[in-house]
Amino acid sequence: AMEDARKAQAEEEAKAAEEARRAEEAAKRNLQLATPKKRTPQMLKLQQAKEAQMRKAEAQKRAAAQASQMALRRQEETQERIKKVRAENDRKAAMRRGKAAQGH
Repeated sequence: AMEDARKAQAEEEAKAAEEARRAEEAAKRNLQLATPKKRTPQMLKLQQAKEAQMRKAEAQKRAAAQASQMALRRQEETQERIKKVRAENDRKAAMRRGKAAQGH
């Protein structure tokens, strides 16, 4: 009786192993179906369109970044110019005040 039980269990395990193997193969097949080898021209066209769109988006992003960088630089330059002009004006005003104080 024990021999029969052992045989039955061995058969069950063999069946389970076979099931697992089959399931794995099916999964592999499904994966291959999901990623077809032969690309139809339509799919290629779609892929190319998608890539072109991505490139365009990247280029736009780069252009926007450059533009904002340039705007920032221009703003900084303007600030510098304003500072210089103010400093110059302050200096002139101080000289005028100095002359006024000397009684010119």
